[in-house]
Amino acid sequence: MFRNIQMLRAVAAFMVLFYHSLPQYEFLNGEFNLFKLIAGFGYSGVDIFFVISGFVAAHTTLSKPRNFNSILSFIHHRFVRIYFGYWPFFVIAALSAIYLTHSSKNIDWFGSFLLTSTDMKRLLIYVTWSLTYELIFYGLTAVSLLFPPKHVIRLTFLGLLILITSLMIKLNTPLSATFLFLAFFCEFLTGIMIFVHLEKLLNKYFIFPCLAIILGSLYFGHHFHAADGSIRIFTFGLSAATLVILALTLEQTRLWVANRWWVNMGNASYTLYLAHVSLFLFFYFSGLRGLLADQPLLLREAGFFLYLLFCIHAAHTFYRHVERPLYEWGCGLKLTG
Repeated sequence: MFRNIQMLRAVAAFMVLFYHSLPQYEFLNGEFNLFKLIAGFGYSGVDIFFVISGFVAAHTTLSKPRNFNSILSFIHHRFVRIYFGYWPFFVIAALSAIYLTHSSKNIDWFGSFLLTSTDMKRLLIYVTWSLTYELIFYGLTAVSLLFPPKHVIRLTFLGLLILITSLMIKLNTPLSATFLFLAFFCEFLTGIMIFVHLEKLLNKYFIFPCLAIILGSLYFGHHFHAADGSIRIFTFGLSAATLVILALTLEQTRLWVANRWWVNMGNASYTLYLAHVSLFLFFYFSGLRGLLADQPLLLREAGFFLYLLFCIHAAHTFYRHVERPLYEWGCGLKLTG
């Protein structure tokens, strides 16, 4: 296990949490400008997730035997990880939609349950659009187990070159849904190439250049509001890939190795990614937001950030007692010989 990669999972989940909490914070007239700045581009946590996914996919498949059992085992574990972690929140969100928000008519129930839709306006849990992309990427990774590793690496490199060239051509134009998918696929492939060239990239002399690239890309991504379009890949995507390299370098050189708390948060990052949507609904419908809004500024600020801590703690508790046991049970199902 790469402990710093687990830490980055937690960082990515926190970024998404902060981003989606920003409307609540602004409603409370919060004045912590640094939080607003960080939360403003918190959606780029998704870019970190995609790069990490590619890295982990390469780590778990390139050394595997090229046979049907390896394909079935990979699909089994990845699908159990995604669906068994997601379906409990599907049930919670479905009950909320029916009994709290009364907005269940326009929901794509089939696409939401099976994670086959990326239409955020019709998804039961709008952040699950990224899981649909993950499933496609994992499906392609499973297919790669039919080919020798050297061929997979060559195809990955070629595909990455083609995608980067195509996205550069589209740099100043809005991306279609297809090109947006290819942009995130580019990040996934980048994660694979980071793993392939890991030994060459892990050099302590790269630490300061990596920091400069990360800060520069985040600045330009925030400056150009790079939420959509291929510019996101050349700003937030670049920062995500460089951040992964930096985290691995720090771990390899023992300059920084994530402690147990960060590893535990990384383990629970998927739960937090899915849970925070329902937790913010509770924040609103329980009347807690309205109660905080009537308080003095100091109490509003303290109450809001305490609720964020509650979200993180609740996600970790749910992971320990629900998601992890379900995953272990699902992985124990005998689907391979």
